[in-house]
Amino acid sequence: MYSAEKEEEEDYSADWRDLRNRIITFFACWLGGFALAGGVSYLLPSAVPYLAILWIVSFIVTWSRWINYPCPRCWEPFFWPTPWFRNPFLRRCPHCELRISTPERPRRDTP
Repeated sequence: MYSAEKEEEEDYSADWRDLRNRIITFFACWLGGFALAGGVSYLLPSAVPYLAILWIVSFIVTWSRWINYPCPRCWEPFFWPTPWFRNPFLRRCPHCELRISTPERPRRDTP
């Protein structure tokens, strides 16, 4: 059962693992595409246009998953400092100042 008190006691480690997996998936797609294109173009040259389309689509999908990652604290896009600019190299949320790899959620003191 969901409980607000339980959520406050949890940490951000699962959220940061998700972000790390998104980044690794992006780079695996990007760099793996080079190796796959080289191998396929050597063995089956007629499949290169289809492979290129697949590679471009997978590149766009993995990039958008990375760049649209929501901040675990404020749920705003973590890498969007402004609506018209994206920066995948930010180390803290531009909306709530949460740093990447912050281990725990802040606990509220109850009166």
